[in-house]
Amino acid sequence: MDKLLNDLRYTWRQMRRTPGFTLAILACLALGISANSVTFSVTKSLLFPPSQLKDPDRLVRLFIERPDLKFGSFSYPDYRDLHDQCAAFSELAVDTPTPLHVSLEGQNERFWGSLVSANYFQTLGIDLLRGHGFNPAEDTPPRVHPVVVLGYGFWQRRFAGDPAAVGRTIYLNGQPFTIIGIAPPGFSGINVGLRSDLWVPLGAHTAVVPGQDIEARGSGWMSAVIGRLKPGVNVAAARGQVAALMSRLQQLYPDTNAGKSANVYPEATASLNPMVRSSFVGFLGLMFAVVGFVLLLACSNVAGLLMARSAARRREIAIRLALGIDRRRLLRQLLTESVVLAVTAGVLGLLLSFGLTRAIQSFRPPIDLPFSIQPRLDLGVLGFTFLIAVVTGILFGLAPALQATRTDLVGAIKQDSPGGGSGSVWFRKALVIGQVGLSMILLIGASLALESFQNAHRVALGFAPDDMLIASVDLDLQGYKEGAGRQFIRTLKQRLEGLPGVTAVSYTSTIPLSLTRPQLFALPEGFEVPKGADRPLVGYSLVGPDYFKAMGTRLLKGRVLTPADGTGGAPVALVNETFAKRFWPAADPLGKMVSGLGEKFQVIGVTEDGKYFSLGEDPSPYLYLAFDRHYQGSVNFLVRTASNPAALLTPVRREVQAMDPKLPVFNLRTMEEQLGFALLPARLAAAIISIFALLALFLSSLGLFALVSYWVSQRTRDIAIRRAIGATSGQILQLVLRQSFLLAVIGLVIGLAAGVALSHLASGLFYGVDTATPAPYLAAAAVLLAVVLLASMLPARRAVKADVVRALRGE
Repeated sequence: MDKLLNDLRYTWRQMRRTPGFTLAILACLALGISANSVTFSVTKSLLFPPSQLKDPDRLVRLFIERPDLKFGSFSYPDYRDLHDQCAAFSELAVDTPTPLHVSLEGQNERFWGSLVSANYFQTLGIDLLRGHGFNPAEDTPPRVHPVVVLGYGFWQRRFAGDPAAVGRTIYLNGQPFTIIGIAPPGFSGINVGLRSDLWVPLGAHTAVVPGQDIEARGSGWMSAVIGRLKPGVNVAAARGQVAALMSRLQQLYPDTNAGKSANVYPEATASLNPMVRSSFVGFLGLMFAVVGFVLLLACSNVAGLLMARSAARRREIAIRLALGIDRRRLLRQLLTESVVLAVTAGVLGLLLSFGLTRAIQSFRPPIDLPFSIQPRLDLGVLGFTFLIAVVTGILFGLAPALQATRTDLVGAIKQDSPGGGSGSVWFRKALVIGQVGLSMILLIGASLALESFQNAHRVALGFAPDDMLIASVDLDLQGYKEGAGRQFIRTLKQRLEGLPGVTAVSYTSTIPLSLTRPQLFALPEGFEVPKGADRPLVGYSLVGPDYFKAMGTRLLKGRVLTPADGTGGAPVALVNETFAKRFWPAADPLGKMVSGLGEKFQVIGVTEDGKYFSLGEDPSPYLYLAFDRHYQGSVNFLVRTASNPAALLTPVRREVQAMDPKLPVFNLRTMEEQLGFALLPARLAAAIISIFALLALFLSSLGLFALVSYWVSQRTRDIAIRRAIGATSGQILQLVLRQSFLLAVIGLVIGLAAGVALSHLASGLFYGVDTATPAPYLAAAAVLLAVVLLASMLPARRAVKADVVRALRGE
């Protein structure tokens, strides 16, 4: 212990004597360790979330399977049959996320809760913080006195943690619900990535999902069915029993259950929806590979820095060895110094990770879903960070320590021989070449990603996003019948048109570039469906009068919808240009008929093509139908303004509240903000690749700086002799820079070749980017060479300014 304390004190003195050197090492390692720590934390929260569930290894998820669907949802009758007849489960519960209008003390907001079976908390083994859960009678709709369990976060935000909240009444979708319990801290449901703030029993179905027929066996809406296995029953046995029961249901209900089966998965692998789990695993695996390599880059740079410093300490170490210090003791001391540096960097990395995880936790994309990723710096993450810090300290410290303790004593004491063997020099050169090559690859990727992001900004959207506001309401959830809902929509449109600065108002079922993608099977006039194929599947929107004026979408021919088109007369539709060209390439589309949704629509107009679901989609056929003919209670208002649509956010909300004080407005944002969600993938790709490119560039420049510094320190006398016999400062500068530029050019060529190959393979990931043009590669090369020059100039200038007399005296 005394020896260890002595080593730690010696390390502390060394760190204080060279603060600049110490800070450079800490910066390199902290960045690399932080990147790994955050990636591990996100991976752990998504793939291995902390569980408050009792005996989670006994829990399983059930999914409907069909030939065209692998992870489908259950209907209520199918779930009820499984619950009552399958002997594999001691409990079988359901959890279905659903939006809720919450009214409390004059505040009206839209939250996402879950419609659950009465045995939900019992199945999961969740003990409520206050109150109690649901009783079996509350599974049977309709209930006269609906009840609700609040999430801990909701209870803290809306009731300030008041214990007296249990027993109070809140209004959900305009109806009174009694609070009977409070969930424990940290529990927000069983669906990873989605957060529930409230739980209501199936008995309140008619209030929570008005208009839906809960007894329809063909309607699969129960998105999460979770079961607890009986003792002695494993997943394989449960699978067999479920398959047998579903087979019987196919025979009993051939109209709705033909081809329908079900599968069973362990909860540990199904809490993140299996449909997206594989994509997350692939992405996170790639992230781990990238951040792991960044850490290796940091280690190699730190090793280079330590090797450069060991050249300055060769005489000190040689004297200590000559005085009889044991080589193993010296090796341990040098390794202690490396590990202390790494652990210190790990602490700094954790501080940086804390800020990054807080940013990830607070991230809320502009979508009407309770998206939530909650990475935490728990004991697992702390242990992982400590482990990689220690391993990193040994990894980057071992080679310099071995080199330092194998020095030539006589030459080192006299300072008349270069330190380190040729093998170690070539190893350091190879590291620098690899670092420059990787930097080149990442710079090329960053250049292509930035160009892709710029192209996404310039894409033809088919509408004008500037000076437009979006506001959504859900009249069905508020209990509006169709007649009252139609009147509300007409009146609100008129009131919004009267606001100052408003130039056009309309409404639609679908906001472009959102997560909704309604489609229908259409049969255009004259189109022959190939034998054995379905009718063409096309996208569509229900739109109100003045829609194209409010959206800024150009009408190419024909006319737009009028109020009369939604109240009577023949059904009409507008199609986009791609629809007209694909199905009537040689004919005038005006007057043509299109069958769909059980009606035949006459085409009255053709609009320009647009982007409907994503910015990268190819032109696709699209239909616009009259909203007023196909009424639905969930409606999105579009408000076109003369300027600054953000100034109307409050007036628009005020107009809605004036008509119905308990009706929440959601998705209230400008269209530019909505467009920001569509640009999010391109923005994230550009940001992530650019950050890693800059980090790799920083690390490779440090490695190059360390190598050139080491070369200068080993060639001090040689440079002094050249100066003494008449070499100019320019010649000395050229001599030093030649060393770094040779390595940089080799790494640049290798990185360029790899970057070109990889960019061609990944060309589909970049929007509107021609990977064959030389501009991105030339830009990356120019940036890299500029950084190489800056990294090499400082040690080169030190060589030029070296004191010739002192160097020749060997001091």
